[in-house]
Amino acid sequence: MAASGATKVEQHWQIMQKRTFTRYMNSKLKGRGIEVTDLYEDLKSGIVLYNFLEVLTGESLKRHGKLNNGNLRIQRVANQNVVFKFFPEADIKLENIGVMDIVDGTPTPVLGLIWSIIAFYLVRELGESGDDLAAVKKKILKWAKKHAQKRVPIHNLTDSFADGRAFLAILNDVDNAGSPYQPADPRSNFRAAFADAEAKYGVPQMLDPDDENLWADEISMLTYLATMMDTLPDSVPQPDPEKLLDAYVDEHAPGVVDDELFALCKCKSYPSDRNGVDAAKAVARSMLEKSFGGPAAVDDAGDVLLASWDVAGPDAPTVLLYATTGLRGGGGGDWFAPSKDEESIVARGAKDDKANVAATVFAARALKEVLNGQEHAPFPPVNLKVAVGSLPPALAGPALLENPAVRAAVQAADYVVVAEAGGGEESCFGALDQSAAKAAALYGCRGYATTTVRCGLAASHADERAVSVAAHVGPLLDPALALSQKIGSLRDVATAAPSNGQRTIAGLPSLSSDLVEYRSCAAAKTTRAVVDALKNASGYSTTAVTAPEFGACTKGDGFAALALEPGLVVESLETSVTKHKVQTGARSYGRPVPCLPPTATATLRAYLPPGYDDLGSATQKTVLALEDSDAGGFGFEVAAVASGGQAGYLSDSRQPFLEVATAALGRHYDASSDDSEAIALAASPSYAPVPCAFSALNPDAGVFQIGAVPQRDRDFPAGGHESVRRADVVTHTKALARLLTTLHGVPKAAPKLQPYTVERSLESRAPLAVDAAARNSVVRVVSEEAILDKPPPPPPPPAPKKEEADPVVAAGEAPPAEAPVAAAEEAPPEEEERPPQLPVA
Repeated sequence: MAASGATKVEQHWQIMQKRTFTRYMNSKLKGRGIEVTDLYEDLKSGIVLYNFLEVLTGESLKRHGKLNNGNLRIQRVANQNVVFKFFPEADIKLENIGVMDIVDGTPTPVLGLIWSIIAFYLVRELGESGDDLAAVKKKILKWAKKHAQKRVPIHNLTDSFADGRAFLAILNDVDNAGSPYQPADPRSNFRAAFADAEAKYGVPQMLDPDDENLWADEISMLTYLATMMDTLPDSVPQPDPEKLLDAYVDEHAPGVVDDELFALCKCKSYPSDRNGVDAAKAVARSMLEKSFGGPAAVDDAGDVLLASWDVAGPDAPTVLLYATTGLRGGGGGDWFAPSKDEESIVARGAKDDKANVAATVFAARALKEVLNGQEHAPFPPVNLKVAVGSLPPALAGPALLENPAVRAAVQAADYVVVAEAGGGEESCFGALDQSAAKAAALYGCRGYATTTVRCGLAASHADERAVSVAAHVGPLLDPALALSQKIGSLRDVATAAPSNGQRTIAGLPSLSSDLVEYRSCAAAKTTRAVVDALKNASGYSTTAVTAPEFGACTKGDGFAALALEPGLVVESLETSVTKHKVQTGARSYGRPVPCLPPTATATLRAYLPPGYDDLGSATQKTVLALEDSDAGGFGFEVAAVASGGQAGYLSDSRQPFLEVATAALGRHYDASSDDSEAIALAASPSYAPVPCAFSALNPDAGVFQIGAVPQRDRDFPAGGHESVRRADVVTHTKALARLLTTLHGVPKAAPKLQPYTVERSLESRAPLAVDAAARNSVVRVVSEEAILDKPPPPPPPPAPKKEEADPVVAAGEAPPAEAPVAAAEEAPPEEEERPPQLPVA
């Protein structure tokens, strides 16, 4: 058995070398019209060997003798003697190989002779003075590592090539565009690599791709790799992917804008109009099918359509692009009867949502068609996913969180690019439309925490609450006035951060001022410089300002100036009034007399800087800030009743992905490339539901909002017609396509920033107990009853509850019945009045 195995191995290497040498010799003898079909038989006459040596060395062998036709054995011996005279002269060393071995066609000597000749040639052509075959072998190994190591580790010239991926990697490194690295099974890899090398560079297919052990013979591998090294250029000039994409976009833009976007603008895609939503979804689906290769390529996930192109491999980053056809508000008439002229399309949603859908899908189509369908095109450096929603952002955010297909797509993404509507008054893009910026890349948005607080008299003043207005003498104890004054005192003039006169909460961080560590490690343009520029542009002041002056900060760059700062607004303020009876002795007057309102209730919205997610802490600090205020008079205490809100998102503005994105935007939105203000890099002051949902679904993904900053459409009524220029759609399409094609070497996203050290409790205070399960939706403060002078629930076993003389009555609650005056006389039911909601000054 052992002898049989050894024979099998010997036969295999002989077969491999015979095939390799035959094809090698044919590639060299092609110019002389000679073809070797049977190596052992064709070399017997000496004629083939004679010509082979002349071609390799470039010398004539005539000086060693004249050849005959080699038909007879004696003639063959004579010819071989002529050939063998050349070997000592050329310093080609032969061991145990004689003329008769070649004349007889003995396999091992024949193969040894040809290898000796090839080795001599390799040393002469690939080596340097004094090099031997071992030195040349090291050079070939070094060359293979240089071209393949980025994709495939190379340790030797045999089993490192066993699956064929190394051949593909070498060819891809030489010509990234023309030789895409698309590994499959070993046989397919060998076939693709050998065919590519022969078609482009003339490297003969010396190795048999159907031989699973073709890599096992080092001599055959060395011969083939040496030929590749000698033939292949170090690199092939690559086509400019931007020019290819730009040409494709320019060529196909009329069809996309005039047909697809025009059809999309006909759809009344308000959430309340299901037919319009479905019509827009059908148009979007047709666009995605055209871009990704038919109906099977598009996944209908309810309110979201998903399509993927995962061809770059697991080592490349995955990018998810999102846009929506959903419109906010409502409307009718001719708003959905689009018109067009030579430059623009006019229709509701054309400028914002639907133009973004067209540009996003068009960019994906250009990427796929150009980089996968044209000869000598660069292969895409990213895996691409496109999601087109049907709902406006406010509704889409919560819906995305509950969509399993969207969850899977987002969790597979390394970067998410959201093309949210740009012209809305509440969006950062809309807020920037009076700035110098032409496009923007946003890396975060503010969140918010709403807190309903109730203000009432402290327990020490409980007796004063029962005194009627008519009988009261002295300063009025008005909880509404007290609460208003406490809220009004929350200016940031007393904080260490630079003041802008807005209401704020002590203890809430500021991304631009308080977080020195983050500011120092971020690029200047991404944080401090942007904030300072926006402050200057918006009249941002370091001292407290009056309301009219502060109003100047509500337009243009002022919104962005506040994006990194905390703030506080009052959403509502109301009081409760209870009617009490005035008692004299044992009798009671039947007419109730109004007393001072025992409580005032306000709903406050604290704006939180990007990425700050401790909503419970924001509620706690809101209450404590109001408690600590000396404004509003004496004897009042404040408690939180309920809270809610949403955390904003924050991605690292130093990520290479964002650098590539801003470069792509700058290339297409800033023709001069000198205006550093043309591309805004900032955080959004407005809560952005969609990117926040994506950030919640995949905290490790880099989430960014990227888009144009449109000028306001002053020719049409607000919420009505909008116009979009064809050139703007083309520009944004090119910017997105360039972003996707310039991500070579960009790593997968790093984990999210944790820039805030959140205080879960304050130093000298017992922390307020919060229902952790409802922390981000409804937060109830357990100490509410104590603060408002209500008796806390007794511990078990329950004890009889002691009747209070006049407990504080919350707004919207029925007041407790008073104690009866006499057993025979039943007290009339209590009444309650609720005045209209008070306006906030």
